[in-house]
Amino acid sequence: MTEPYTISGDRIVNDKGEVAIGYYQPVQKRIQLRNAHAYIFNVNYVSMGWILPEDVTEVLAMPFGCCGKKKLGAFFLVNENYVRRFLNLELKGR
Repeated sequence: MTEPYTISGDRIVNDKGEVAIGYYQPVQKRIQLRNAHAYIFNVNYVSMGWILPEDVTEVLAMPFGCCGKKKLGAFFLVNENYVRRFLNLELKGR
């Protein structure tokens, strides 16, 4: 069976060319970028969204936090098993 994604360097890419990005909390999250592109991170065991390649750098650089304490790391490039878990596929290495 052909996987619904490919691995390109450090990125997992779907058949539309979008890059898999994870969100650190297992909740649905909507973001809007400066270029007006909007994305929703859905939850299916893990929180993940498919992002256009030209928007990946901006998404990864988005700070998060509260009370004036902003830091990076809310959004991150995911590994293959993260994507497989989100897509309900059997995990590799099991």
